[in-house]
Amino acid sequence: MRRPVRARKLWLLARVDLLEREDLVLMARANVAPGFGLESGSPEQLRRIRKTGKLQGYLDQMRTIAGWARELGVPFGANVIVGHPGETEQSLRASARYLEDLFLGEGGATTGFLSVDPFRLYPGSQIDRELEVWRQETGMRTHRYPWWHDGDQDFLAEWIDPSAGLDFRAALQLRRELFDPIVQAIPCRFAYTGPARDYFVRAIDEQVALTKPRRYLRQLGLWHLWHDLAGEPQGTTASARLAADDELGFIAGAARRATVDQAGFTACAPLRRAMERVPRERFVPLEHVGESADDCALPLCADGCSTVSALHAYAVAYEALALGPGDALVDLGGGTGYGAALAAELVGPAGRVLCIEIEPELAAKAREILAGYPQVQVVAADAHETERWRGASKIYAGFAVRGNAAAGDPAAGPLAAWLEALAPGGRLVVPVAGAGGQELTLFEKSEGGICTRALGPVVYVGDRTDAAALSVRISAIAHGGEGVGTLATGKKIFVPLTAPGDLAAVEIVADARQHARGRMTRLLVPGPGRVALRCRHAGRCGGCQLQHLAAPDQLAAKEATFYSALERLGGLPRGDIPDARPIVPSPAAFGYRSRCRLRVAGKAVGFCGWRTSAVVDLAQCPVLAPALEQVARDAAARLRERPLPGLHDLHLCVGDGEAAAAALGLDRPPGRRLPAAARELAAALPALQGLVVLSPHGALLASVGDSVLCAAAPLAPGVRLHLRPDVFAQANPGANLELVRAVVGLLDPGPAHTVLDLYAGSGNFSFALAARGGVTIAVEQSADALALARRSAQGAATAPRPRFVQDDALAACRRLAEGGEQVDLVLLDPPRAGAKELPAALARLGPRRIACVSCDPATLARDVRALRGHGYGAAAALAVDMFPQTYHVEGVVLLERA
Repeated sequence: MRRPVRARKLWLLARVDLLEREDLVLMARANVAPGFGLESGSPEQLRRIRKTGKLQGYLDQMRTIAGWARELGVPFGANVIVGHPGETEQSLRASARYLEDLFLGEGGATTGFLSVDPFRLYPGSQIDRELEVWRQETGMRTHRYPWWHDGDQDFLAEWIDPSAGLDFRAALQLRRELFDPIVQAIPCRFAYTGPARDYFVRAIDEQVALTKPRRYLRQLGLWHLWHDLAGEPQGTTASARLAADDELGFIAGAARRATVDQAGFTACAPLRRAMERVPRERFVPLEHVGESADDCALPLCADGCSTVSALHAYAVAYEALALGPGDALVDLGGGTGYGAALAAELVGPAGRVLCIEIEPELAAKAREILAGYPQVQVVAADAHETERWRGASKIYAGFAVRGNAAAGDPAAGPLAAWLEALAPGGRLVVPVAGAGGQELTLFEKSEGGICTRALGPVVYVGDRTDAAALSVRISAIAHGGEGVGTLATGKKIFVPLTAPGDLAAVEIVADARQHARGRMTRLLVPGPGRVALRCRHAGRCGGCQLQHLAAPDQLAAKEATFYSALERLGGLPRGDIPDARPIVPSPAAFGYRSRCRLRVAGKAVGFCGWRTSAVVDLAQCPVLAPALEQVARDAAARLRERPLPGLHDLHLCVGDGEAAAAALGLDRPPGRRLPAAARELAAALPALQGLVVLSPHGALLASVGDSVLCAAAPLAPGVRLHLRPDVFAQANPGANLELVRAVVGLLDPGPAHTVLDLYAGSGNFSFALAARGGVTIAVEQSADALALARRSAQGAATAPRPRFVQDDALAACRRLAEGGEQVDLVLLDPPRAGAKELPAALARLGPRRIACVSCDPATLARDVRALRGHGYGAAAALAVDMFPQTYHVEGVVLLERA
């Protein structure tokens, strides 16, 4: 039997104008605490938001209730809003005066606590429904509406100018000035001593915590970030706006002081003052301004390879270096210069700081920020170029280097050169990476040698220079497009964007038991097959993995991948295939794609990045057919200018001519404006013949114009294939013709044959097979693909035509077998997942030849292995380069009944 849970205190949301003293007497007996949504202490604002009909009496009654609560020992809570639409400075000051009197006035004690919240605009709320009326009557302005589709939703819901005379920043400032002192004064006035007092004290403390500078720093940081993302205001840089924001600078300084005090740093007083004075928020990206006062490392770039170190890291390092007035410091890996700024405060006007940063962009940023420190010199250079700082006596490195110097071998790794360049009597503080992790280590150089002292475990970013990299010779290209090399240990390492024959400086980014993965930091010697890149996005965009390889090398790599998969996964060595053909090249290496899918993320429209879902904005794509590239660029530009809420994917295709069609893929149910927005998009792109709108599950929601295009069916004179952007079709018409020619040639259908085309799609192979005579049964499960195929058949000028059947491939085979039907030839072209359960069903149909087609060599190999287990032997195989510049390859294997 379960025991009941006894409540320590019951909350009751109550109406001020309905309570009498007797109600509070009963609440005291029943252990109940009332809560009141006051909204405002200003009669003018209460009238505007239609809170109550008895305005003055309403606020007077709240005063009376507060007195009863104090007399009877009843705790209560009250909530007000700052920044509600219609709010003015006068209404906020009136509200603050009222609340000060309510909680801190006569009697000097209270049993209530106050929560002060920002106004947030929620979809479907009364304000949202009457937004235009509020805009017209009060002058309120919403800066990011509807905010719930992107970005930091909490902040964007608040980013509202309440009225024509009060913007967001002014409302935030008034909140700090007027309301925070009231909240901060309540703890020493809170007189409730009854049950669950600790609960109410915690609630009060939480409200006080919300008045701390760090909260406002986050708000102001986001304000700057979203102004920058929105391109407002024009003509000034984000850095300049941040530097000129005195309010943010004051709040950030207060937040840093609080962090330094709470952290209990043992740093000397000058270093503590330096941490409080140096505006760390100016040295980090805008998205991290809100965290700039925290004692943590903050990234300076998207890949996380460069950071501003945590405050305590500088405290420990500079204390160990005994940095003081008149000293000279070399700051290796200085990033945007925060460490150099701290050092400049410590060494003073008579000292010097040399900041060395390998990334030119970060070095330029450091020069801009450090312009007010004449004793600081910033150099864009490699920290391992010791001649730049030879003879220095105090050095700090902001990145970890490899070695076992902390274990007594300081000459290990790149540290040897650093210690040799260090002046006698000098000190070096550097994070040293060893088998057990990183240790911040102090090295002191004396006549007797090098003394080391461990300063504690740390986690720093790695060395970004060639000194941290390994020299690797690339020998081959793996499936996936990465170059393959061999480490000194014999372990294989996979490195993107490398070519056979390359000698590359490589940094290990992942080290598994069987293999490692690396990142090329510099190309030392190019291989013979390396060519210049044609696309500015190459290396960042995930679409083209092999664009740095010459066409013959690409073909050789794909052919090797194809036959290697057949041997490893299919148990079928190339030598055992009677007719193992060389790869068939694509007629065009660039400008070949007639279809593409763009990803949409806010205002970013393009393709996914290399091994990431982050979107690389589309500026060009040389593998797209010219007509398709143009419409893709136009569509991307339009969507950046006027985003469509909920749009996740944009499918585009072109047919034989210049006309294009689009499919809009949503990731959420459509809003009311979407149909109109889709029509506006279609009207803005003259090349679009039509578009369709798809639900998150792929269902057709809306259509504008005619989204069906036409192209010549391969090897089927007089037939026009009908295409739609959201229905699968091959994207390279030239290579597809070669693929269809190869498959039809291998199957060699004739008038006496019955051909079964499984996973027929919209008829890519079906019409070519039917054109050779005989009976062609095309099976396809997708209703949309089948509708296009039948439409193509109806418009065909020649016969015979395929017989199209809507069915699952496995079910269709079983039905044919149960009906006693036999087929002569089978074309099997399944999706990437393959056809795991089909081999047994196909064997029952007894075809003489089966042509297996797949875009994944591994899947193809598994299907071939299964069919060989049912009495079929490999007769021929070939690959087709369907997607030049990528690692993808289309494979074909012909199997014959033994």
